[in-house]
Amino acid sequence: GIMVLRTLNLIKESSGNLNKIKRISGPYFTSGIISNFDMSFIRFECGNAEDAKFDSCHFKNVEFEGMWMLDINFDNCIFENCRFYDVTGYGLQAKGCTFNNTKFLGVNFSEAVFLDCSFVNVVFSSDNIGTCSDLLGSVFIGSVIDNLVFKCVDTDEKTQLPKKNKKKKNKKKH
Repeated sequence: GIMVLRTLNLIKESSGNLNKIKRISGPYFTSGIISNFDMSFIRFECGNAEDAKFDSCHFKNVEFEGMWMLDINFDNCIFENCRFYDVTGYGLQAKGCTFNNTKFLGVNFSEAVFLDCSFVNVVFSSDNIGTCSDLLGSVFIGSVIDNLVFKCVDTDEKTQLPKKNKKKKNKKKH
């Protein structure tokens, strides 16, 4: 298989300020393996990843925005302070991965498989326009969970259950 990375040169660009997020628009990963690769302070936006495998990669302060991830495997990867925003991930599989302080906002990970993963301070929530994260049919097998929150726009902060609509009573003035 061939791995196409149209904008890899932007990842290696040195800018003096290592804490500034580099923006990569329209990345395309397909039919290949990326192994033992560290990525920090990068924003991947509006791109596609298909039938690719990320093995033992470390993602730190990486943002995935508006991405399509089809049949993607993450094996033994670490995600620290990452953000997935409006990402669609059909056939996504994560095996032995660690997710620390990571947010999934308005993602569609229907039928994703998380096998032997660790989730610490992770939130699955709605995006800023109210689209809830969809995990329908997804499974978390053998995963270690510490402060994993599933939250949507219309949920009660304490119970995480859908809010009930309270009808206001009209007060009569005498």
